[in-house]
Amino acid sequence: MLLAIMRHGQTHYNADKRVQGQIDIPLNVTGRKQAKDVGEKLKELGEHFDVIAASPLSRALESAHIISKVLECDRPIVVCHGFIERDFHHFDGMRVEDAMPSVRQKGYRHDGYEDDSRLIARVVHAGYELAQDMAIDAF
Repeated sequence: MLLAIMRHGQTHYNADKRVQGQIDIPLNVTGRKQAKDVGEKLKELGEHFDVIAASPLSRALESAHIISKVLECDRPIVVCHGFIERDFHHFDGMRVEDAMPSVRQKGYRHDGYEDDSRLIARVVHAGYELAQDMAIDAF
């Protein structure tokens, strides 16, 4: 399996340099254009995907739907809860410049904050589950 990963388009939190984590902030106009541009570039390059998966957050799902439409993909988007953004917990909504010095400290831990090891384990597990589901669907 070849896995291509794309970040969602811009949200107003991105534009305002705020941590959004698992807060469900939707795409803004720029984000929708970014997703369409990515889809058009992928189409221009002749890329094809057997499946398009996305986090359940609206910004990721909308980005995936826009790209899927441009690529004329007729399969439904697979919603993969394991691909959801890191749980920043108490940092959500804060300005990035205020939150990131703490987050970037090696070994940073805080109740409710999803540290690197938990984040990586979750996403890797989700990738394996997606691969298994794809193998089962192929039969």
